[in-house]
Amino acid sequence: MHILALEAGKKDTKEEENDFNENIKTLPAKEAKYEKASNDLNIVKKEYNLFQKGSFIADCVTTDIIAKATTNADGQFSMIVPNQKMALFASSSRNVLGDTEDYYWLIWVDKEEKHIMFSNNNTYETQCPTCIVKLTN
Repeated sequence: MHILALEAGKKDTKEEENDFNENIKTLPAKEAKYEKASNDLNIVKKEYNLFQKGSFIADCVTTDIIAKATTNADGQFSMIVPNQKMALFASSSRNVLGDTEDYYWLIWVDKEEKHIMFSNNNTYETQCPTCIVKLTN
């Protein structure tokens, strides 16, 4: 239980009652404004969470794809690509105790690199040296 002690008003009772009634009349509009702001905030939070996870990248990467590959059971893959600096996007998921864990990578690869290792050390949110997007808290 929470108990609040309130100072007695300095207005007369009738004036306080009128102020109270006026405030009551504005409640529906204030509640609607609060509800809209709350819904807007939830939308922004969902978008932020998608951005933080990197899953939005899969929807954005639709043009300028020069090669695609799938890893084998050992996580190995090969691609024939131009000899130039490029971005690599990779995604993976796994089921752990009934929950799905999603992983995303978006890294720069120099033209001299021949072997790429996707690991927990260079996922989207790690801010690794080769990560394209640097997230801030």
